[in-house]
Amino acid sequence: MENDIHGPDRQRIHESWFRDDTVDFWRHRRMYETCIQLAEHYRGASWLTVGDGRYGIDSVRLRKLFGITSVLLSDIGSCLLERGKARGLFGEYAVENAENLTFKDDSFDVVFCKESYHHFPRPTIALYEMLRVSRKAVILIEPLDDVTLGLQLSQRDKIRPLIKSIISKLLGLEPRCPDIVTIHPVNHGFEDYGDGTGNYIYRLSIREMEKIVHGLDLGGMAWLGFNDHYTKGCEFEPAVIGNRMFIEMQQEIQRLDEQCRRFPQCQQYAFATVVLFKSGIDPVLRGEMVRAGYQFMQKQTNPVSGWKGPQSERISA
Repeated sequence: MENDIHGPDRQRIHESWFRDDTVDFWRHRRMYETCIQLAEHYRGASWLTVGDGRYGIDSVRLRKLFGITSVLLSDIGSCLLERGKARGLFGEYAVENAENLTFKDDSFDVVFCKESYHHFPRPTIALYEMLRVSRKAVILIEPLDDVTLGLQLSQRDKIRPLIKSIISKLLGLEPRCPDIVTIHPVNHGFEDYGDGTGNYIYRLSIREMEKIVHGLDLGGMAWLGFNDHYTKGCEFEPAVIGNRMFIEMQQEIQRLDEQCRRFPQCQQYAFATVVLFKSGIDPVLRGEMVRAGYQFMQKQTNPVSGWKGPQSERISA
């Protein structure tokens, strides 16, 4: 980030992050507002933001949008946090490695991480740390993986291999599988910055989050899928009626939303807000979240209650 701020084309981008009248701010506000029920429920609670390196903007917006008063921001580097403090945006901040947070267990009620998790070198370790220092919940707002919400194949994709299988059997041919499967890294999460550096993007998977809830015996999980669209230059366009870019962006998001509604069996949102609850879920909060469109995971014990499998027994020699 220290190098980024000195780029001639980047300085203007950095300044745009402080504006609240742009199309880009409108995009991000939509993301924050997916957790408005949580923000209202935990308004008087203590919050920690993780990966909040853009001048602590997440903590600033949590205060302005939702009236959250107790929020400590953190990032692995201090360069932009110092500048944010000098602007009077906040007083206190913490320089923290997400993989090794220095806080004691249960130090904060809520931990909030927006669009940083997928860039962490070892995000699962970072998530464990966020869960460790939280008392109530961890909120992640992240891009979704290509196959994540129990995504099913379209009817055409289901029928095509079935037809091939039937034809092979009729002709007496053995089904052929490739000897080598080549995975193109760009299509599987690797982002090349073009300057010799890169980043493996760990987009969220709802299925993987479910495994974490069960594996760590957490209280539960809820998620809300939503769509977003970025157009270059939206950082400088005003979010006002009649602005062409604003109209096009809204139309594209509406198109994606309609696509998800029309084909629920292939429901694939671009983003999701995922909430991992440490223990029990307040029924009032749960009801509010369900009305807002959140889905709650049906947590199971392992083995599933009622399962009667082989019992261990000691056998004498």
